[in-house]
Amino acid sequence: MSLVAAHDVNRQKISNVYNALSNAGCTVERMIEPGSPDPANHDLGPWGKSPPELRAKLPNVFIIKARIRG
Repeated sequence: MSLVAAHDVNRQKISNVYNALSNAGCTVERMIEPGSPDPANHDLGPWGKSPPELRAKLPNVFIIKARIRG
């Protein structure tokens, strides 16, 4: 399953993902929200469901870098 598919299927809160990683013995080293805060840099998104103003505030992608403790 690709990361995009996992995102579309799961739609978990970021805190749930963070807590699951921590409970599994991982240390979160970094969290990144790539994108631009300028709506002019965004298109309508897939199927026009995400207006540029919303995409500028809520990125579609959230990257977490984590390592197993120990």
